[in-house]
Amino acid sequence: MAVSQNAGLGIRESLVSINKSETHKGFKEMIDEMVIALTEGASLAEALEEYDYFFGSDEIELVRSAQVTGNMAQVLAQLADELENTQEIQQKISKAMTYPTIVLCMAVGAVVVILLYVMPGIVEMF
Repeated sequence: MAVSQNAGLGIRESLVSINKSETHKGFKEMIDEMVIALTEGASLAEALEEYDYFFGSDEIELVRSAQVTGNMAQVLAQLADELENTQEIQQKISKAMTYPTIVLCMAVGAVVVILLYVMPGIVEMF
């Protein structure tokens, strides 16, 4: 959307353009409803507020302040960068936690095997 804003498209036209290339049905419906809200005279921040379960309050407030100050393209670009960085960090954390999780599961499995099968055999010997 920031690219569209830099190219001189309006907010509504940017959303229509994004909607044409979107393949996820839920996102298409959400964008359609946002376009309708914008057509009816709502601001972008007001349209985003309808989907506060998807957009964070800080993101909505950034858009609201960008509308007031008039630097929508810059704020949208910064917001996109921030969201990409957040997603990248979450992926790295997920990858970093895979090995410890596997080791922990194996350790728990080993303890269970020892308690269920090895310990009863040792107890019977004595």
